[in-house]
Parts: sequence; structure tokens; C-alpha cells
Amino acid sequence: MKTVLFIAILCSSLSLYSQSIPSQQALIEASYSIRFNTRTDKPVPPGAEGIINMQDKVEVILLCNTAKAYSYIPYPFDIKDYTESMAQILTGAHQSFYIDMATPSHIMEVSQDDDRVFVELGTPTRWTITDTTAEINGIRCVFARGVIPADIVGFNDEKVTAWFAPEYPLPFGPGGLFGLPGLIVQAERLGITYTIKRIRNVSNEQVKIPAPGKGKYLKYAEYFKR
Repeated sequence: MKTVLFIAILCSSLSLYSQSIPSQQALIEASYSIRFNTRTDKPVPPGAEGIINMQDKVEVILLCNTAKAYSYIPYPFDIKDYTESMAQILTGAHQSFYIDMATPSHIMEVSQDDDRVFVELGTPTRWTITDTTAEINGIRCVFARGVIPADIVGFNDEKVTAWFAPEYPLPFGPGGLFGLPGLIVQAERLGITYTIKRIRNVSNEQVKIPAPGKGKYLKYAEYFKR
């Protein structure tokens, strides 16, 4: 599998760009593949095979610099049947994430019919970095375990895992994950594994990191109690 070939070039220029670009200018565009983690102890539910097979058409895009990030799932195919619709929903195509480390601000945008709801998420992930290292798609990575506090009575904390690249000093990843001292290369969350496929240096392409727009803003607890 052909993956990130210009890592050395981007890494050597990263510190220079982070000092000179506006905060809304993206340094990189990272693309992640999605893989549902089917359980070996349970058969796939009837009718779910098609949904799982659709995963190869879905990817997560991350735009980020050293301070801000925007993570979203493009709509790569037209919704023509129930299977495609469910595949998009299960992979989070109706959600996008905005992160601003300076504020700090962590917002999830949810599309509901014609409405846009902006959810101010709660306590950031608590990460534990290990000594375990590995190479993933040609990138040297370090393993970390994380806990996302529920912040709501009756909800359980969410456990996540991630492999991050210290050579890329960008504290972001797919699906709103952030807070590690390096770009997240692979992560597992809610039964889905995200793995980086490619990285593009977009620092000279005037690619902007979107900011949350107009819509209804809710606290995390308010949104899940609706």
C-alpha cells in the first residue's frame, strides 16, 4: 500500500509554517480510512453485511495546523437505498468537529434534516501515553490509551486507543480526537478503526480551516437529554 511519501519534507518545514501562517490556514490535509470492527463471538446481524461492505467508500478528512482542526466525512456517494444511508449514519457522516486549542473550544456540528446544531463537548480526553511503538503505513507511532469522560450522570466513560506520530507535532486526529503530542495516525473508537491513508501538505494552497457557523448551540448534556 502506497502511503505518506513526503513525510520528511513536511516535517522539516512544519515549524517554519506554524510560525508564519494565519491561525485559520491549514498545514495538512489528512485522509483516514474507516473499518468496522466486527466481533468474532457474534455473527453479523442479518442485513448488516451490506452496510459493512460500504465502509470502503467512506473516509474521514482532517484539516489542521498547530492550533486548529476540522474533521468531517464527505458525502462520497449518493444515497440511493437504506444500506447507503445507514452506512453514512454509522460512520458519522452527519457530524463534523471543530477544535481550537487556544480557546479552548471543542464543538461537534450535527446535521438534523435542515437544521445545524452545534454541541459544545465536555471534558477533553484523558490520555495515557505508553512506551509501545510501531510503524504504521511508514510512520513511526507511539501507542496511547484514552478515556473520554461522560460528564452526564448515568452515562459511562468512553475508552479509546490511538497511535500518534511525534514527528508531526499536531495534536489532532479524526472524529474530534485531540490532545496527544503528535498527529493521530490510527485510532479505535466506538467499534471503528480509523487509519491514515495519505497526508497532503496544503500550506501553500490557501486551504482554510472552517469555523463553526450560525445555528443552535447546546451544551453536551443538553443535546443528549433532548
